[in-house]
Amino acid sequence: VVVNATTAGGMDKSEIFYRDFIADGDADIALVAGHEPADSTRHVCDILESRGADVVWSTTVSTACSSSAVAVGVGMDMLKCGDVDLAICMGVDPLCKFTINGFNSLGILSKNVCRPFDADRDGLNLGEGAASVMLTKDENIPALCEVLSCETASDAYHQTATSPDAQGPTLAMKAALKKAGVDADKINYVNAHGTATPNNDESESTAMVNVFGEKLPPFSSTKFWTGHTLGACGVLEMALSVEMLKRQQILPTRNFEKVERLTPVCKMEKAELEYIMTNSFGFGGGATSIIIKRV
Repeated sequence: VVVNATTAGGMDKSEIFYRDFIADGDADIALVAGHEPADSTRHVCDILESRGADVVWSTTVSTACSSSAVAVGVGMDMLKCGDVDLAICMGVDPLCKFTINGFNSLGILSKNVCRPFDADRDGLNLGEGAASVMLTKDENIPALCEVLSCETASDAYHQTATSPDAQGPTLAMKAALKKAGVDADKINYVNAHGTATPNNDESESTAMVNVFGEKLPPFSSTKFWTGHTLGACGVLEMALSVEMLKRQQILPTRNFEKVERLTPVCKMEKAELEYIMTNSFGFGGGATSIIIKRV
């Protein structure tokens, strides 16, 4: 099964079509088909099938910036149901004018290098990317980690903002811990959603305190390194977390200078990592938390 995820879909192709059509009325109609969010899913399936893979089912998830994290949950559910032996869960999002102008209109696009969790943070930096993970129950395939849980919640508070009491993120994180059968004090590191917008980082800080109390595990935001890749960020940051488990090293938040409330890991450091939680939040109140374990 292929579970793809995206936010903007093929909006970059739509922009090319519109530009060409307005210029001289002559534009490639194939670009219109490429606008559909599942277009990238079809491309991946075509490539896999051309190489002999049997893709029995595919779908496309779009839940804003939590999209690919949700895709992991869909893949896990398919495996648990016994419908498939292997799930490829992925996320992809292009950088396009639609996205840039949209975030700029909300006043949350920084003109500077983003500074997650810093008191003077003024917005996010957009990124462009794609990432994928392969999930399986086949113990004969070497594993990079064990995925213990992937849980989603929504506070339905606002179209573009998380609730001040962080109800959605708190519910997702607690549900992930419960599903994984892991106590909060066993989490060695949290890969935070950490977009560097005033609302997100404040709300996520509240959620972490709600879940972990005053004894917080080390945490950081890797979006300083990648930018906010929207629908791709969930799987991308999950992959980075797997690499941290492998290296026993935390990828830090950079550009942090002024403490507002919580202080992330700010320099590359070794750590004993067995359990990692990674968070992905999206517009509309959606929040997804994934817990992985070292093998």
